[in-house]
Amino acid sequence: MSKIRSVRGIRDVIYPESGLYAKIERVCAEILESYGYRKIYLPVIEFSELFKRSIGDETDIVSKEMYSFEDRKGRSLSLRPEGTASAVRAMIENKLLQGNIREKIYYLGPMFRYERPQEGRYRQFYQIGCEVFGSSSPASDAEIAVVAAEVLSACQVENFTIKINSVGCQDCRPAYRHKILEALSGKEDKICADCKRRLNTNTLRILDCKNQNCREIYKNLPSLRDYRCDSCEDYYGAYKNLLQDRGIAFKEDNGLVRGLDYYTGPVFELEAEAGTIAAGGRYDSLVSQLGGPETPACGWAFGLERLALSAGIVASPLPEAYIALMPGGKVEYASRAASILRDAGLSVEEDYEDAPPKKKLRQAVRKEAKWAVLVGGDEVAGGYYTLRNFQESRQEQVDPADLVKAIKDKEKAGINNVETNS
Repeated sequence: MSKIRSVRGIRDVIYPESGLYAKIERVCAEILESYGYRKIYLPVIEFSELFKRSIGDETDIVSKEMYSFEDRKGRSLSLRPEGTASAVRAMIENKLLQGNIREKIYYLGPMFRYERPQEGRYRQFYQIGCEVFGSSSPASDAEIAVVAAEVLSACQVENFTIKINSVGCQDCRPAYRHKILEALSGKEDKICADCKRRLNTNTLRILDCKNQNCREIYKNLPSLRDYRCDSCEDYYGAYKNLLQDRGIAFKEDNGLVRGLDYYTGPVFELEAEAGTIAAGGRYDSLVSQLGGPETPACGWAFGLERLALSAGIVASPLPEAYIALMPGGKVEYASRAASILRDAGLSVEEDYEDAPPKKKLRQAVRKEAKWAVLVGGDEVAGGYYTLRNFQESRQEQVDPADLVKAIKDKEKAGINNVETNS
């Protein structure tokens, strides 16, 4: 019988990569919660109408990339392609936006888009996102950018760049859109097929085109900043000042417009060697557009795959210690060692299988455990444990009361040796 394989573009994330993902998730959660963001859990399946009304019917995501299907009642459902629309829907449905209360939330989980698979970009991918509801202050826009930069720094992402822009509001964008159409009139045959399609449906999106020929043509287009209203310009100026006050270096990019229709005002992207890792901005009309009260909002999302490719942090091998029952040993005495180490905060795996001692040690080495605690007949009779240090290929007899201390002392000595040699 032939093997069943995973669907193209949808992959398993297994260790050690899964350990890195988990560590990044913990780093993000700690930073977000330190700023008062609370975690919510969102469904993977939503009514397709949610994304059509929020992201935009003519965006690539909705028109080309969504996984949509009909249920048994003929209703159109979709696997979520991004998290913000679902987050907004959840906040409205659960009546969390009543009375202009400021709410800060975050979420993580899989998203789905039918894209060409490549490194760091898959058809099922993982995002970590945060949203601030009920704040119309540029301080909130600055805060989410600061939080995003803190996440990258904590994950040891080197040489990342923060690009910013303001896409204006619903009052000033129409005039700019008209100017673009006017400037490109008669040149439609010189731009790519995607830009031709977007020209009358999602005009600003053409500014983000990666086609080199299109980019050359768009160099001569008027700049959006020349058409932003005074209110948008003042807000954007305050946003930039706040970023500078918080020590955030940024680069202005007038071609940065983001691919989702709901953005208004400041937007930003964080780029590293692996490409765009995070993006976000303000979306003051989306809540009311989806049937909720008028609510200003802003937020961002990280692509976990891209972040993992750029991160310098590494996941600690699990388990840290491996309890190996040897001939003549007793499970009760071995499990006591496991409890002692777990109470001290170490990750421990217990091996009570009937297998040769060498095989058990090879298993511990394969799992990259730092320590093995050997429990055989001699250990039980003598009331001690044999502690093996794989890094030094040494072992010693240790009293149960000194087991944790022996490990901590060795680890401290190892750190001191590294610092002395560096």
